[in-house]
Amino acid sequence: MEAPEGEANLVEKAIKYAQKLQLEKESAQTSLFGGSGGMDIPKPSVPPMEPFHDLVKLRKEREVVGLYISGHPLDQYKLEIQSFCNGSLSDLNNLEELAGKTLKLAGMVTEVQHRMTQKSNKPFGSLTMEDYNGSFRFMIFGDDYIKYRALMETGWYLFLVVKVERNKYRDNDFEAKIVRIEFISDLWEKLAKGVKVNIDLESLNSSMIASLDQLKNTYPGKTPVRLHFIDKREEMEVPLLARKLCINLEQDSLRELKRVAKSKPTVIMHEA
Repeated sequence: MEAPEGEANLVEKAIKYAQKLQLEKESAQTSLFGGSGGMDIPKPSVPPMEPFHDLVKLRKEREVVGLYISGHPLDQYKLEIQSFCNGSLSDLNNLEELAGKTLKLAGMVTEVQHRMTQKSNKPFGSLTMEDYNGSFRFMIFGDDYIKYRALMETGWYLFLVVKVERNKYRDNDFEAKIVRIEFISDLWEKLAKGVKVNIDLESLNSSMIASLDQLKNTYPGKTPVRLHFIDKREEMEVPLLARKLCINLEQDSLRELKRVAKSKPTVIMHEA
């Protein structure tokens, strides 16, 4: 629980209360007549406190016990990771096996360093990222560092396009070169061009149509929904772009679309 601004937290108050009790006890023991000889010490009050934000709670879990207990910070972007990524940071532990491949990864920035080269006095940096399966430190030099340094902030959630290639200075080594960085939160807007959902004609009714119409009011956005009506008897599929049915892509909206259409939606994407 967070204490109100300007007030000591409950732990600090409890410590001070215990210290005062101990001082009072010691004072009584040295008194000529014994007894407390003083006034009752009021117990600390518990003021109204705001609960920790989920991310703050997770960070404190990690600080205290060394791991996340109630969840993972990336859970808020689980759908984006499933839709746009083709690997995890732990894959980069075997760079030679990935030579020539391009990986799309996402994670949380856990450490950043900004430094200068000793010989040429040019800026460079390192970016340590963590996901569900592990972590990896990227070294960023030259123009790439100038381009991406504004995005190198601890605690930010980033999507990376990484190409694994031979190190140009050491022929026997390979490196994971970052070729693109985006905020994970921007991926839907930048990479998704629509969402497709199949609807069985036999299940289509006025209630479903009303629920689909309500969807755009509950989750207003710019992503168009493409309805594909399936006639199982005639073995036909009729696609229809509902121009007025646009939603904001997020886990809740896709979950509701799945419930209404009774079919799992598919995100149609531009090339990441």
